[in-house]
Amino acid sequence: MNGRARGSRSGWLAKVAVIVPVLVFVSTEPVAAQVQRLTGEDLDILVDSRWAGTHYGGYFPVRIRVKNNAADRQVTFRIDRQRSVSVSRVIDLGSGATTELTLLVPPGAEATGTEERN
Repeated sequence: MNGRARGSRSGWLAKVAVIVPVLVFVSTEPVAAQVQRLTGEDLDILVDSRWAGTHYGGYFPVRIRVKNNAADRQVTFRIDRQRSVSVSRVIDLGSGATTELTLLVPPGAEATGTEERN
């Protein structure tokens, strides 16, 4: 997609600069995380950071299910790490659409996440 097509596409997306905190606690303990349901800014978000693995290797899956109750828009989900790599994913959400995604977080220190609408 060229720059012109990308710019025109982003023109029809709703531009909202609001950040909703999504806390995701990742530690070295098995099943140390939780399920959280968040609502606000016309989004219904379910974050499942439970993990049945052990603390030896691998990535922690953070499963996110989101429903858009407003106009078409682009949403960025980001998990910021204090002492490690940040993980993010940008998705396009149509009006009334529900989608699921998984962010794979490297093991390490506690992490916090945010959801940002552009």
